[in-house]
Amino acid sequence: MKVVELKNKLRSGKRSFRSANLRGADLNGFDLSWVDLSKVNLTNADLRNADLSWAYLREATLEGANLSGAKLNGSVLVLANLRRANLSDVEVNGYTSRWYRVNLQNACLNNAKLRYVDLSSANLKDADLKDALFVGVTLRHARLNDANLTKTALIDSNLRKVHLSGANLYQADLRGSTFYRAKLNKIEMNKTILPDGSLANSVAGLEPFLSLVTS
Repeated sequence: MKVVELKNKLRSGKRSFRSANLRGADLNGFDLSWVDLSKVNLTNADLRNADLSWAYLREATLEGANLSGAKLNGSVLVLANLRRANLSDVEVNGYTSRWYRVNLQNACLNNAKLRYVDLSSANLKDADLKDALFVGVTLRHARLNDANLTKTALIDSNLRKVHLSGANLYQADLRGSTFYRAKLNKIEMNKTILPDGSLANSVAGLEPFLSLVTS
């Protein structure tokens, strides 16, 4: 589908583009709020500053897409493929944003701000989350192997059974988060703020929290 055709159909009131092919499309600044984009091919698409609030993107392909500055409140990205996507400076607020089992491997989330987003079982292997802010985020069973969490704030978040093997948590802020039975092999820690607010320079500081269950 060509961008002109998409624009015309949006203007006419069409809200469903299920399985459409928009590979490489220039959708910079487009209003795609409340649109059904399930299983859409948006590989390498330019979605900078696009409004995807409440968009339904289940099983969509956004590999290599640029979503820097996009609005994603209330978005559904269940099983979506965002491998190598750019989500820097993205801000997402609210319990209604469902991103569980999303593929964010090698994705860039520098300076992203996510509050109360469900990322259960998400794939964040090798993702770059430097300077990101996650508040009340659910990362249960998520894979963050070899992820860059330098100066990342994971506040009051659920990281039960998360895989953090090889991750870099230099100066990360983990206050109030739950790490019950998390996998911590070969992680890097230095000046890391632990869930209780204390500082740690090695993984040994986080180990006491692996068996602590909070309600």
